Amino acid sequence: MELRHMSGASAAASVAVSLSASGTTHHGHAPLTLAFEHILHSTVLRSVTGYAVSGSMTAILGSSRDGKAALLRILAGHEGLAEECGHVYLNGHKVTAVELRRYVGYCAYQHIHWEAATIREVVTFNAFLRVSAEISESERLASVAEWLQTLELTEIADASVQSCSQEQMVRVKIAAELVAGPHVLVLDEPLRGLDEQALKRIVLILRKLVKSGYTVISTLSESSSLEALRSFDRLVLLTRSGEVAFNGELGADCRHLVKYLQAAPGVKKLPSGKAPALWALECIGANATAAHTSASGKAADEKEAKFVKMFSESELKRVLVTHMDQHGVLKPAGKFPVTHYRVVSYRMQLTLLIKRFVFSYWRTFLYSRVRNVNVFMLFVLFAWIFFKQEEEYDTYEGVNGGVQTLFFSSLLLGFLSFVSVLYSSTQEMVCFGRDVAVQAYQSHWYFVAQTVVDVLISFVASFVFLFVFFRITGFLVFVFDSWSYWLSLAFYLLIQMSAGHLVAYWTKRVDYAAFIGVAWNLLVVVLSSIMWSIEYFPYRYLLANLVGLLFGDCRRVVEEDGVERDVVVACKQLRFAPAAITRNGELTVRSYVEQEFRSAGSEEAVAWNLYILIGFFVLFRFIVVFVMRRQHRVTYYHSSASSSTTVMTHTGGVTTVRKVTSTTTVIKN
Repeated sequence: MELRHMSGASAAASVAVSLSASGTTHHGHAPLTLAFEHILHSTVLRSVTGYAVSGSMTAILGSSRDGKAALLRILAGHEGLAEECGHVYLNGHKVTAVELRRYVGYCAYQHIHWEAATIREVVTFNAFLRVSAEISESERLASVAEWLQTLELTEIADASVQSCSQEQMVRVKIAAELVAGPHVLVLDEPLRGLDEQALKRIVLILRKLVKSGYTVISTLSESSSLEALRSFDRLVLLTRSGEVAFNGELGADCRHLVKYLQAAPGVKKLPSGKAPALWALECIGANATAAHTSASGKAADEKEAKFVKMFSESELKRVLVTHMDQHGVLKPAGKFPVTHYRVVSYRMQLTLLIKRFVFSYWRTFLYSRVRNVNVFMLFVLFAWIFFKQEEEYDTYEGVNGGVQTLFFSSLLLGFLSFVSVLYSSTQEMVCFGRDVAVQAYQSHWYFVAQTVVDVLISFVASFVFLFVFFRITGFLVFVFDSWSYWLSLAFYLLIQMSAGHLVAYWTKRVDYAAFIGVAWNLLVVVLSSIMWSIEYFPYRYLLANLVGLLFGDCRRVVEEDGVERDVVVACKQLRFAPAAITRNGELTVRSYVEQEFRSAGSEEAVAWNLYILIGFFVLFRFIVVFVMRRQHRVTYYHSSASSSTTVMTHTGGVTTVRKVTSTTTVIKN
């Protein structure tokens, strides 16, 4: 089949382009019919059957959001099915969840895109990671420009996703999916909460997509207006229990739906001005207020059962079965194209993810502005304390004050590093789950990129802090003679950042994660007031290195006259020390800090503590990876699943209900 190709400029002029003579859309997509048969899902879907043809809009209406959302996830390949729980077909070919994700774009109801990015960056990210590597960079960028123009996003393309209105966000989601080249687009309540003008705009866009050959399936809320419902060609009406009460053409102004329901005994006519969606749900007893009491709930169940039986015996059901029995619906039509994994180079995956993390940290308010202000205030406070005590570090009180200053300055700097990643981490969780589901990248490159950016930020932040801090206090030459001081602080900040990621992924709440961070650091302070040696806390090894390098490095220089002079405080005798801690009346600063604070007294001890800090960092990173993947593991069902499902079979007019137990095969991305 010859595929029609259009340039970015001409294609962007209008999406409402008729199908070419070869039967392909203006984006080179062969029309696809998506069919689903006997879909079963827990208690929210029961033997749901239907289809959506190319160039049409199909609505799914029901009072249960769980049922509608579950059906969409199944049709998009984001949730697999056991063999006994139904099948999904494309042009009559039975397909797996993996194949569905190649051909179906899924626009979830909740926000699932990277908030710190601009609209252009979101669309570009999908164009570069979800399109075959055989497509050139210029073609990808042309596709991005085309869809931005088609969906009227060009003028606001450089605005932040966070600043988008609800209607603009719907268009961003659509653009992010269409740029990946799907044949079918499924949307979860895209019209919910929109005003009349915004609703018309989205409906117009969807109608243009349909005219160009796309297959569109969307769920609707019970409050959907007549304007929203009549824009669709077909409707699947679900009961509260997830069974089909209507599946057919809507007709002009929903007249087929209204005529069908009004033909049922006891159904009142559609009142003037009432939303047909809400009226239809009330007719079948599936509206949200139908089951407030046991009596009304029983009546609603009986009403639903009546309409389910009415549909199963209706002419609509016969027409549906006849149509679905054709080639191209449930029977294969032609050769179905085989798709392979979109192999994007590791270099491209890593590069784009690193850029994404850098921009995310830089643009996130909590990270860029608040963190910098707090670090600056912290630097001023502790530098002033050091400066005021500069001449007293050979005294007992001076050494203790200096150690306490090191303790609190590094502890608070670490806490700020912990807090700074919480917001971005919680926001990234949903994006990660969605990106892994659509196989935009391999998950291990996500963690590699995150680690690279965290390392870069920690090393730069610790270097700048120490340079300015010790420049004022006069310790600069001694600290940076040993790279261990800088590395120790940098890896401690990395440990705190990794802990922040871990807690954010685990709790999924910024406030909860911040509370845990405060409690953890307060615990360090409390325990340190009792004993300095806290073997299982990373901070114990950081402080040992900081104190040892600053107060335990004893060096001398030889003057021109041959006289040796102490150049660091560690060589000096400790003055005004209590008699209980002195030995033979003499005690150096170095000996005191080794004895009292277990500071690192040799290069080997410093190196060992640094290795332990690196080990803590690696351990935390592995735990972060485990928790993140566990929270957002994408599970696909290829054979049976480890849950029981109700299966209904119909033989000779008798309905048999049985339980089947299924097992799942988990594919970890």
